[in-house]
Amino acid sequence: MKKFILTAIAIAALAIGTVTASAKIGDVAGDIYTTDILTQVDGLDIQSYAINGQTLIALEDLAPYGFNVYYNDNIRTVFITKCGEPSPDFKPNFERGKVGDIAGHYYETDIKAVVNGNYVYDVYAIDGKMVAPVEVIGTPTLNMQKRHEYQMLHSYDDSKRLLSLTTSLSLYGTPDGGRQTAMDWQLWSPTKTRILRAGNTICAEKWFGGLPPTHHGQYAVYYYVCLDNGLIYNAKNVIAMYGLYPSEPVLSEDGEKLYFKNNNYLGEFQDYKQLEVATMHIYPLDEEEYVKTAKAFKESNYTLSIDGKTKPLYTIGSEDCIKLSDLRDLGCTDEIDNIVTYNDDEYAPLSVLGVYYDNAKYYQHQILVYEYNVETKTVTVQFTK
Repeated sequence: MKKFILTAIAIAALAIGTVTASAKIGDVAGDIYTTDILTQVDGLDIQSYAINGQTLIALEDLAPYGFNVYYNDNIRTVFITKCGEPSPDFKPNFERGKVGDIAGHYYETDIKAVVNGNYVYDVYAIDGKMVAPVEVIGTPTLNMQKRHEYQMLHSYDDSKRLLSLTTSLSLYGTPDGGRQTAMDWQLWSPTKTRILRAGNTICAEKWFGGLPPTHHGQYAVYYYVCLDNGLIYNAKNVIAMYGLYPSEPVLSEDGEKLYFKNNNYLGEFQDYKQLEVATMHIYPLDEEEYVKTAKAFKESNYTLSIDGKTKPLYTIGSEDCIKLSDLRDLGCTDEIDNIVTYNDDEYAPLSVLGVYYDNAKYYQHQILVYEYNVETKTVTVQFTK
């Protein structure tokens, strides 16, 4: 009898495992429950759901709350990006429910979700929408050093049974403050920081080497894109979700797109692509447009400053450069590689000349150290030789 019971248990366990393994896209995965918790986004009511003890909202429902919603069926991913503010006449109202009533079901899905540039693991499918826990996409505190993934806060008032999600990027200060953060943001001390600027967008290309998660002698490269509203995300992570391997990025003249060369996993050039920085949509780019943008030359709206002296800066392919004759007037006599010639004048990007300010103590062999100030529109330079 004991042997029979154990055998029955084993067969039942195997059957359960078989059912779980055979779950298909669209199958019912569990129940949705009503809740008496009222959920708000930036003080505005939003429909919420209770699943497995968590309070969730539909990501697509965030569109009228100031978010862009873009779905790419090729990679089965929905992108939710904070890009604006709600309309002044948008005043949604949702009634509280009863605790514990079954309101419907959620389903198996292969669709992924990206919120403000980062992948969300805890998502479910409900009636054609993707829902995520408020406690996951918002955190109790906003820690810039830890680069909080979704850049949103949540709080709960049990006396009011009110769950609040704060998405306003004023949490980072002014848009200029956010753009400054994009340039200053550190994981470790990078070996190189290259600043691209166009329109109201900044892309800080940062190289890190010799530290985890890289192996010694290898590098990790990140593209920190900051939008006009202060949103910051690693564009390289987004690009990787499309299965692409980017290199040599440059911002379009209006700053709304990030152009790049697409390589295969071996680093071999494939074609040109463009990323819409606000929607995170990627599509093909004409080679002529890429080359024209990468070589575009104009005077920068930033000024170089050293010891009270100022010199103009110039933009080549969305990167600030300095005329070498001006640099020598300031006291630099070193030979400089990787120069570009326009109208018989020679220019060099700041990233070629030196390092961004945070790295000065590690790379004293560089010609100069430069530091941006987005409020005064100046780049302060300090010679290291």
